[in-house]
Amino acid sequence: MDKLVWNTFKPLRTAQADEGIVVEGGTFRYVFSGGSGLMSSVRILGREWLSGGHPLPDLWTADAVHPRGREYQAAKETRARVTLARARPEQVIIRAQGRYLDRQGTAFPLEYSLSYTVDVDGMVKVEVENRATGRGALRWLVFSKGTMPARLVEFINHSEDLARVEARTGAFLSEAAPQADGTALSGRFFPWLQFGNDTAGLDLTVDEADEIAYGVTDSRPYRDGLGNAGATCEVFRKGGQVSYEYFSIRNLYTPLSPGWTRRNRFYVGVVPAKPYDPALSDIRIHWMGPHQINPNFVYPTNEEIAGFAREGVNILLGCAHWRSGHYSRPLEPGETQRVIRACHRHGLRIIPYITFTDLDHPTPAFQAHGQEWQIEPVAEFRHLTNLMCYGAEGWREYWKREVETIFERFDFDGLYIDFWVGKMACFNPRHGCNRRYGRYTLPGIRDMAMDAFRRVKAQGAGHFILSNTNLFAGAMINNFVDIRLPGEWGNIEETPPEVVRGYLNSRRLGCNSLMLGGRIPRFTLRSISLSLRCQSPMTGWRRRRPAERRLFMKYADILRCFGVSRAESLGAWEEDGSLSAAPKDLVTYWYRNDRGVLVVGVDMAGRVGRRRIRVEDPARLGLHPRRAYLLYRPDAGRMLSDGPVAAQDVGWLSAELRAWEPLLVFLAPAKGRPQTLWATFSDGVEGEGWDGRKGALALTVKGVEGGETTVTVYAAGRRVVGATQGSKRLRHRAEGELVRLRAPCNRELSVRFES
Repeated sequence: MDKLVWNTFKPLRTAQADEGIVVEGGTFRYVFSGGSGLMSSVRILGREWLSGGHPLPDLWTADAVHPRGREYQAAKETRARVTLARARPEQVIIRAQGRYLDRQGTAFPLEYSLSYTVDVDGMVKVEVENRATGRGALRWLVFSKGTMPARLVEFINHSEDLARVEARTGAFLSEAAPQADGTALSGRFFPWLQFGNDTAGLDLTVDEADEIAYGVTDSRPYRDGLGNAGATCEVFRKGGQVSYEYFSIRNLYTPLSPGWTRRNRFYVGVVPAKPYDPALSDIRIHWMGPHQINPNFVYPTNEEIAGFAREGVNILLGCAHWRSGHYSRPLEPGETQRVIRACHRHGLRIIPYITFTDLDHPTPAFQAHGQEWQIEPVAEFRHLTNLMCYGAEGWREYWKREVETIFERFDFDGLYIDFWVGKMACFNPRHGCNRRYGRYTLPGIRDMAMDAFRRVKAQGAGHFILSNTNLFAGAMINNFVDIRLPGEWGNIEETPPEVVRGYLNSRRLGCNSLMLGGRIPRFTLRSISLSLRCQSPMTGWRRRRPAERRLFMKYADILRCFGVSRAESLGAWEEDGSLSAAPKDLVTYWYRNDRGVLVVGVDMAGRVGRRRIRVEDPARLGLHPRRAYLLYRPDAGRMLSDGPVAAQDVGWLSAELRAWEPLLVFLAPAKGRPQTLWATFSDGVEGEGWDGRKGALALTVKGVEGGETTVTVYAAGRRVVGATQGSKRLRHRAEGELVRLRAPCNRELSVRFES
């Protein structure tokens, strides 16, 4: 695996210990019991996610009509054969074989065999085979069960039951974790479950249901000994624990004889699988396209690209004109090369538009393999493409070769990969998807995403994948995505709060995100509020109204100027005791770097009035106890205090705000002299120097070549007498202690004060 992949994922470390085989990665630690071969421990970010005494998978079987208390459990096995079949930095394989035992140690005539394949991102493919060792019968057989402390499970994200959704994947839902004992979720085939909180979670995928069956006893008083007939997947709470249970056989009398086998498979992983990386949190993207072949598409000129950079754009998406799925044959490769060179010359990154699934009708591949590879029922996009199935191996291998040619020919900085999240179920028998309830093809997408991730990271540091995973928050694909793109389903401002929490907090997945705001009727402060709430920039460059574009850029530029991509930060759903708010519906968090601290308060109620943030613990916030700070609102362009405030005296940060207006406060260390406080459209200030004898402040604002900045200087009680850049005099405006002037970037300027 390329060395740059290790910048994202740490190599797997494997060790034999008294407790069993230990496998560790960057955010997780698994223990595979030497006695049973089951996973006895799953730690995420240092916290244990399995309740004591409950392994995963907690396999059990029974022959009784009422099985509770009469189970034969794999967890009671102490003499399983457990072997480490492979131990590589990118993959570990462990195999185990054991018996089902009851409370007295009596063995059931059935043995289990487990094969675990642990990938570098912590995703574990678990293959379960049960084989009869003698004659008998069973009525119940569970192939996947996990039990977690209820205190860790605050919500449950899940797909719809595919047994009840025809011809599509269905919606993705979020439920609050049950607070009382009872069943929280019940159905026949939920292919994806995620048990989570605001920082981490356990992720489960089952991709097919051929070997899942149930029976209903047609007699009174009992239709099912567990009380919920036909529920082959259930999530429930009992005591202080939340469990899920996936049946291979539920309440179905099944005779056994030597050699009888039953095979099931599932995937279990963790979020986050990789540490959150702020480098891609500052996203200011211009969406050029084209989406598909467009005879009217016009490439931007070099001057237009320079203009994008001056306006604040840092990523250009598109400008590769090709048929979907036929990336080895761009229509105008010379123009694409020119645009790439121009972007790089002006400091923009550029990524092309491709998809995981579309294949254009006229392409040779579609003519030869379209019927074999396509998703059925077929989805067609604008009479131009059919969607190919992620479960079709031929399509996946063809797609990988096409993606490889992109980087052989072009110096792109990554990929944008579109994704039809609503079409992950397929019934096409030509490539093996004719399964009960269809096949859930997420493992195929994962294979494609892993391959693309390796290729992109091999190009060099800073290369990235942006993917339209939409609402889907599963680890199988998001582990290999740098930036998610949620919002295509509708007006993202109308997203219910529980869905915002469960799906739009991308930091808990180890990702950044870019919100798709195209269906918001009008871009307002409410749009800004949601963007800041989720710490996710929003697409807004194609807004027709200039006022909307200016509003979008204003707040994107504040984050850029502070340097959020080079800052430590507190997640918007996290608390560290450093801040509190009044009213309580004000969401607070912070960014900090060598410039100071940016405190963010987000209004989620949409009410006019005073909003207040209290600094409860200055040291935890990052304030030095022996320093004083300037309190500045960059969006309002004014100070919150008359002068420097000692760290321990900061107290309340307060302002009268409009509905949905955020409260942003920059706490800059006071230098006891005039100093640069803020600079718009900038990537930092270099070479600031104060000449006390001359009363002159010198500085250079970094930015794009040809760009201009508005600099705000704190005068520290002195009166400004002039400003120059080279031989040119600059106009300035003094407002109390603040002095503002506009100047080109990347050239030293000087502000002079009275001695």
